[in-house]
Amino acid sequence: MDVVCLACIVIILAMSYIFLRKEKGNYAMAILPLIFVPVAHLASGWAYKAMESFLTVNYPVFVFTIDIIALVIACLFFGISSTALDTRKARLVYCIMCGGFSALFTFALLKDIIFLV
Repeated sequence: MDVVCLACIVIILAMSYIFLRKEKGNYAMAILPLIFVPVAHLASGWAYKAMESFLTVNYPVFVFTIDIIALVIACLFFGISSTALDTRKARLVYCIMCGGFSALFTFALLKDIIFLV
């Protein structure tokens, strides 16, 4: 799933760059919280290897916890960054779509971790 996370990060950053080029800076910043979950998933593997000697939990539990925390943080940032959008309907659709994408992506990562055990 590391390759999937890297691909997702690259695509989201490319979309943000395209929005910046089209002078839609608020949209470019609004989609950046979409990378929280894949970045946290990648970083959790490296963090576990770095802290493995003094952690009392095993790898799947550690990554599971980090992914859930990243999803919560991403959803909080979706709410915060939705204030940059113009209409109430746009804010609602943005929060539902981005929150749904992040939740589904997190659940796919968690399913992969659960089958790892």
